[in-house]
Amino acid sequence: MTLNYTKVIADPVLGWIRLTDEEARFIDSCRYVQRLRHVRQLGMTFMVYPSAHYTRFEHSLGVLQIVTLMLERILKSNDVRKSMLDLAKSVGLDTEDELLMHMRIAGLLHDLGHLPFSHLFEGVFGQGIDPLVRNCSEGVREEVLGRVFKGPFKEHEVITYFIMTNNDEFRSTLKETMPSIDLRIIRALLHGDMVIKITELLPQFADVVSGEDIAFLKSIGYGSGPLNILRQLISGDLDADRVEYVLRDSYLSGASIGSVIGIGDVERIFDNIRIVKGDGDYVLAFDEKARANLEGFIYARFNIYKLVYLHHKVVLFNTLARNLLSELLGHFDELNDDVRDYLCRLYRFAIGYLRGYDVMYITDDYLLSTLLRNRQFLISRIPGIHRYLDPLLTRSTTFKALWKRDFDFMSLINRQGIELALINDMFPYLLSKGESRDEVMRAFYSELRRELAESSITCLRGLANDDSLESSIIIGFRKFEPVAKLNIVHGDVLAGINELSPLAMSLMDAWRRSPHVFAFVDVERIVSACQDIDLNSVLDYLRGLVVKAMYEALRRFGDVVSKYFKNS
Repeated sequence: MTLNYTKVIADPVLGWIRLTDEEARFIDSCRYVQRLRHVRQLGMTFMVYPSAHYTRFEHSLGVLQIVTLMLERILKSNDVRKSMLDLAKSVGLDTEDELLMHMRIAGLLHDLGHLPFSHLFEGVFGQGIDPLVRNCSEGVREEVLGRVFKGPFKEHEVITYFIMTNNDEFRSTLKETMPSIDLRIIRALLHGDMVIKITELLPQFADVVSGEDIAFLKSIGYGSGPLNILRQLISGDLDADRVEYVLRDSYLSGASIGSVIGIGDVERIFDNIRIVKGDGDYVLAFDEKARANLEGFIYARFNIYKLVYLHHKVVLFNTLARNLLSELLGHFDELNDDVRDYLCRLYRFAIGYLRGYDVMYITDDYLLSTLLRNRQFLISRIPGIHRYLDPLLTRSTTFKALWKRDFDFMSLINRQGIELALINDMFPYLLSKGESRDEVMRAFYSELRRELAESSITCLRGLANDDSLESSIIIGFRKFEPVAKLNIVHGDVLAGINELSPLAMSLMDAWRRSPHVFAFVDVERIVSACQDIDLNSVLDYLRGLVVKAMYEALRRFGDVVSKYFKNS
């Protein structure tokens, strides 16, 4: 490989990240890339782990570096070199340099479309987008683009695709600085699945897909092995994105407790990548020699989810922020011009039509500054919004988790005699589905009001008819799938790591017993209602009511629940 690296960036996690002159010019001149310097990688996690202030920019550079390490290791191995180059040629990448350049740029751009605070608002933005479609669109096409966000897609991936497809400014910058990059290949690597899904399953949105993307995917036989293998290096069970965030988040959050994994372990894994052809298709696999390193990676990923992303306080601040955006979208017509204009900028960014320095408004700090200067107005217009807004500005909150630790959660579930999977799996599953979220929450609060009205603690009965109940007891969750579908070459046999590794299996069991869903209560509201009763006794009783309300709410979705467990 002959890429001429002329620039280096010092990185505390990965060492030196090297760039070509073309890459450096593109990064420095593309506002969409530079915007990522102002979008925190882990949303509101810095409220709990203060050092977690790093951004999507560092992560994107890191993915560029990791995918480079992967390819360099693969192309040095005689066992897989020819297979990889043949696969690359079948999608139009005729040389090693072309393959490496396109994979590097795909890694750099994979998170281009994140909204402020990264994943924080996904699901809420899309499902609440109707007022933005009505008020911020300039023409029918923009309305159609906006409605795509109500579909079954990850919002930041849709936004990234729309920027690459609809934004002339972005495409012009890429073409001027990196003329050898074929944007069709980048979009196929990052969004091929989404393009095919829209055209085949959601024909009402077919117009939002680029015709040249459809033609290109058909020409390379999308769905066959070659492109899928390349895509797995960027988006798979052990891809450059996942490896990078496990390394970076563990190190920079300071939460790598008992699960230290370094670049040396990752290089050992990459040295043992294999490309195997079985059942007529190509599969990415790993030599069994790297099993211990793979287990270390799986364990480190589990820990970062358990200790950081699913820390009950992190879930709380994320939930407060999501509820805040939901309130803003739900009260759009009542907002002042400043807040409405910002939300419309957010919308136009999402559909790929924001240009110039307006792009730099779509950042964490500008969003917070907008909320701060409009705080008094919002509090005067939207009842209870201060409970969501103020903690994001000062961290001070009156919300308390009704359960935190695994033991407390399991004891509560067992005491109520409820099947664990219903509360722990089914409830967050339905909440993660935008189309069912509002219906599930309405059912939950309806059941909770009924439970409160019949409460044996008299002071809680008044909450049953309290209009502020929905902002006094809130539900937060985070989905995670610990199963790693990694293939191990064991002699002549291809086996899943879960078949060979007791450690991998034990993590699945550990995750099953950990709380996936949390309930938070405004303690000031409870103290005000129950002044003469021990607070801990009230909260203990309330825990049972909340879990029972979740269970009763799920009973209203019997068909969906049955289908979920049948397919699990």
